Amino acid sequence: MQDAIVAALNSEPYPNPKVGAVLVSENGTIKSIGVHKGPGTNHAELEVINNSEISSEDTLYVTLEPCFHTDSSPSCAEEILKTPLKNIVIGDIDLDDRTKGKSIDLLKENNINVRIEENANLFLNPHYKNQKLLTNKPTLIGKIATSQNNYIYEDNSSDEDYEKRKTELRTRSGKYAGQEGYTLAVRDDIVTDQNKFNKTLESSGLDKAVKDKKGLHKLNNEIRNETIRFQEEQRKKDPPPSEKAILIQLQGHLNKYFKENKIQDRFDKLIDKKVMMKTLTGSEDGKKKL
Repeated sequence: MQDAIVAALNSEPYPNPKVGAVLVSENGTIKSIGVHKGPGTNHAELEVINNSEISSEDTLYVTLEPCFHTDSSPSCAEEILKTPLKNIVIGDIDLDDRTKGKSIDLLKENNINVRIEENANLFLNPHYKNQKLLTNKPTLIGKIATSQNNYIYEDNSSDEDYEKRKTELRTRSGKYAGQEGYTLAVRDDIVTDQNKFNKTLESSGLDKAVKDKKGLHKLNNEIRNETIRFQEEQRKKDPPPSEKAILIQLQGHLNKYFKENKIQDRFDKLIDKKVMMKTLTGSEDGKKKL
């Protein structure tokens, strides 16, 4: 599943979700990797099916439930039934009403072993759930970068180092995030310092939308500290998971952490949504898409 996720991360299928699929032999050898490349192209599963010799001992890993419906691409569930496949691992159930568990039921009815490994699609397309459930809620994404020596942030970094590594607070929607609404992505090296955090808000034009800068800074640091704590906890395991595995596990952990600590509700109280959407869209009603 990790290889399917990495493949999908390198794809640009906007406005469709990023989806990866990997076919693995009985002895664990990767036979084929496929991704969805965008509207009008084959889905990831079909890319694998069309470019592989499949046996009943193989296992197909796919980050999102295969589509049940047929549109510009055939039903992936139906196409899978035409192959010898008997084992499939699915990242998340597709919340699209046209699929939403129907493909899983169909595959099971045809004696295919189906296993779910949650959070793959959530990791790849964090906006997807709100988009499909039509909640009209913004999607808050924390971006985490790790250096090759596994540091997230060095407290003794000089101002010169900071300037070299600095990335402004970015607000993106549409093409970047593949979603309607907005995301707020904050680099860790910015949120550790209140003054730099404030300057970044000002340079982005979002400072007027923030009701409580200290509160937002505190919330960001809380998420940062929980991120570091979880990573260090995982690295102490014997044997420790790979860094790639830890980052994938981190997504699921933070998703649970956000719910338990009501991060979304706390974030909503710190900002003026109308002002933020007006700033992001450049329109008075905040409805113009970026």
